[in-house]
Amino acid sequence: MASAENPERNLTVHWVNLQPEDGLIVDAVVLFFHDGSFDLYDTGSAPSSLLTRLAKHQFDGLESLIPGVKIAVMTAPHEPSPFGGTWGELSSAVTASLNPTQHRYATAYIALRPSNDAFLGNEDGYRIRLFDLGGNPELPVVVEFGGSEVMDAGICVNNEASLQFLDVTDMTAQPCQAENGVVRRHAGFNGSVRNPDATPVRILGGTSVDMGGITGVRHYDRANADFSRGGTQIGRLVFMQTGSAGSLTGSFYNPARSGEGFNIEVFHRPGSDAALTVVYFYTYEPGTGRPLWLIGSGELGQDIVMASAHGGSINSPSNPDTVVVSRWGTLRLPAASTVDWCMDGVTITYAPDDPSIPGGQYPVQRLTPRGDALEALCRQLYPPTRIY
Repeated sequence: MASAENPERNLTVHWVNLQPEDGLIVDAVVLFFHDGSFDLYDTGSAPSSLLTRLAKHQFDGLESLIPGVKIAVMTAPHEPSPFGGTWGELSSAVTASLNPTQHRYATAYIALRPSNDAFLGNEDGYRIRLFDLGGNPELPVVVEFGGSEVMDAGICVNNEASLQFLDVTDMTAQPCQAENGVVRRHAGFNGSVRNPDATPVRILGGTSVDMGGITGVRHYDRANADFSRGGTQIGRLVFMQTGSAGSLTGSFYNPARSGEGFNIEVFHRPGSDAALTVVYFYTYEPGTGRPLWLIGSGELGQDIVMASAHGGSINSPSNPDTVVVSRWGTLRLPAASTVDWCMDGVTITYAPDDPSIPGGQYPVQRLTPRGDALEALCRQLYPPTRIY
């Protein structure tokens, strides 16, 4: 339970697929948030009952088995659908409410299909740290997963006999010839670079033949689906603070209304998930055409009172006594939950108090570039090779 000193914090986690076309399917990402003592698997040891459940796609009721651990599940994140369109467009990110002292770390389980029991994950529970000892977020955190890290759960014999998304659509319809083995580095699919002589070769170069009556709907390229090739990337997890609409920080304008625009700063107070902003709107007085500068502060998604100031003088020590602040109206930016981290434009709604001045919506685009840190994060979230 969170305390007043360490209230629960909302984190959003994105899965970014880095595989080329006709690669493998990542049909589930399961995240475990814990204090560092959680152990998903040990290389060279028999698979735990938890890993066995995960390999069999049995995700219901997991939290009741692991007290104190928060669990979040993404199903079919960012994968081409054999039925047309895109799987998981709304499941490419998941949000979790975490206690920063009890859930400082994260462990991932990433299921690869088609396969008997191949997966990705971090064996070291301390590998992904989200909060420091004081409960402060150490975000964003980006974790890469490559083909060299693919593991074999040791639950099913890798006979490639009948597999989900190759022969059947449902995991429960995929037979599992018990292996009674140990968790180990995956030997590679049959016919792969790492396992060239193994047979039968059904995944690499294969095409699904029984997908709910739809035939020839998913092909697994012999090279692109071979995770054992050197340098193969599978995907990355990006952990970030929910509501961090950092992409709104900067200068924005509308090319059709050049000469006026907005400066926006977005920030968070320590210990709070609320996205706050300071907004400067530089425009002109109706009728006179004189420059008008407006300033306001508030929370994203809420009405922000905008005001102008006059009566002061540059470098004057008496400004606090002479400046007059006058309310102008309100302005609203989108709620943080609707703002993409890397968006380049936004629509601002404004409402002047003067009824003779019409209000409305003001679409603007970025004028100044993102900061280096945010630009680097955007490249992590939206790489050129990402599959949508």
